[in-house]
This record gives sequence, C-alpha cells and structure tokens, in this order.
Amino acid sequence: MPTGLDAAMHNNKGNATLNVKDLGAETTSRVEQKPVKRIRITFIESTTDSLKNTAVDLDVVYFDSITIGRAPDNIVVIPDITVSRRHAVISRDSSGSIVLVDLNSKNGTYVYNNGVFERVNKVELKDGIVIRLGIYTIIRINLIQG
Repeated sequence: MPTGLDAAMHNNKGNATLNVKDLGAETTSRVEQKPVKRIRITFIESTTDSLKNTAVDLDVVYFDSITIGRAPDNIVVIPDITVSRRHAVISRDSSGSIVLVDLNSKNGTYVYNNGVFERVNKVELKDGIVIRLGIYTIIRINLIQG
C-alpha cells in the first residue's frame, strides 16, 4: 500500500477503506482492490534441476482448489520423494482469502519467516510468500490481480 495511507478496514470483497490525513484534516476515501485472478508458483529449490526457477501460472477463477503433491492426479505435481502424494491444497476460504492448507503431509509444509522455516497447517497467502514442501522443495507464490 502507498506510504502515508493507513488501512482502517478490509472486507471480504478485497475493498479497503483508507484514512488519509491531509493538513490535519482526516478524510476517508474508498479504494477498490482488484481480486486475485491468478497465482504464480516459482520453484526456488527442487530435487529436479529442470524445475529450478520454473514458474507456473494458475487461474484461481477456474480452479476451486489447486492440489499440490507427488501423485500425477494433482494440479501441481512435484517429483520429490519428501513431498506427500497429496501434500497441500490452495483454495479460497469463507472470507475470500486465498489459503494453503497442509493435508496432513508426512514431512510438513513450512513458511519462511524471519530467516527460518516455520511449520504450518494453514496459511493465508500473501504476495511473495516463500513455502517449503517436505524437505527439499521450496516455492515462492505471487498473487496476480486482474
């Protein structure tokens, strides 16, 4: 968000009400944020060299959920023995946020935070979030608005 704007409230449609201070007077303006239309998954680390630095764009308008795992029936297939067959799923939650949920994977799902990977069961996706799946696969997820 631009500097000098204080986000006061967000609703589940992606709209934000912002308070803008202008010469001591406080006014409120409405900013329409475009909803996320696509996500981009970029492989940072992988057991398969050909996947490193590869990006995959997925349209979240057409997919209700995006499954991630080692099995070939997933939308995103990761050839890493430490990634479970059905490892995680990306979908919208009841508030409209895009979340990644670990599907009780054996080796876990981790979010990079303050220099360390922390294990999570569910995380709301933010643009640029870095996630480790299993032991070796590291991805970055970018949210692309329409």
